Amino acid sequence: MSELVEKILSGRFTRTALLTMRENAIARLKKNPKDERALEVKEVIDTTQVPKLMKEYVFMGFMPGADIDRAIDDKWYSEGVCTFDFYEDSNQTEDFYRILPGDIVITKKMLIATGEMEIYAFGYVTECVDSPNSNKRWLQVDWQHPKEFMRVPLMGCTRTVNPKGLEMVEEKMPPEFWDWLR
Repeated sequence: MSELVEKILSGRFTRTALLTMRENAIARLKKNPKDERALEVKEVIDTTQVPKLMKEYVFMGFMPGADIDRAIDDKWYSEGVCTFDFYEDSNQTEDFYRILPGDIVITKKMLIATGEMEIYAFGYVTECVDSPNSNKRWLQVDWQHPKEFMRVPLMGCTRTVNPKGLEMVEEKMPPEFWDWLR
């Protein structure tokens, strides 16, 4: 195990540094798919949970085109995954690729009329996987299903992929939200 990998595993790097190292490893692997050091760095970042204070809360829409008939949340829950297929939106794609193991994904539906969202389930990202076949990313998620959904402030979560830091979530969410996450 390299010294760099040991430092990654010890939690010594910031979230930004981890994402930069991951991007650099991917760039090296594009030039040389057999680069063992780059492969090891990417694999460790894709499977090692970020420290608790670096976790992000990702409020994730699950109805493509806001169409309830196209909802994919049941598929996510049953397969233990989370996917994103709207690659035309580069900002959301970038946000999806910034999700790391240890982050919490929360399925949500926006309620435009009330300025709230309904949240249904949450899960801890355990692994990030880049498919060699489709060249798309998916997340392995350990889904949890509270007994009831909850209405919470929208917090600007108007897109499919809405990552929020701990500070914002603590500021905007009611105390019941933290109980719901248990």
